[in-house]
Amino acid sequence: MDPDYFSTYSNNSKNICVCTAISIIIIFLFVISPLKQHLFVSMSGKIVALLILAYVLVKNYMNTNYFSQSTNSNLLKGEWNSIKTNILCSYVFSFFILLLIFTLIKHMFL
Repeated sequence: MDPDYFSTYSNNSKNICVCTAISIIIIFLFVISPLKQHLFVSMSGKIVALLILAYVLVKNYMNTNYFSQSTNSNLLKGEWNSIKTNILCSYVFSFFILLLIFTLIKHMFL
């Protein structure tokens, strides 16, 4: 295992969290607030949020796979531990990000 692995994993997780927070703020601004009435501004904000969420989804999936492979953890085999819980939560988070992307796409065409 790489000695700087945990530092890399931690930094990637922090970047994912910051990007997710930024995309949620953008979604609040351009989907819920009165700015949604301005078509060009609303559409460009939704596109930016969509791109950030797509980046977060890919980055989280890659980070989770790297974490799983580096720790030799398989969700279906062996004893359950905190590493497997973290991996499972990351996959659930990816699922909810995917749902948010689909919802944002739906709002783009309404």
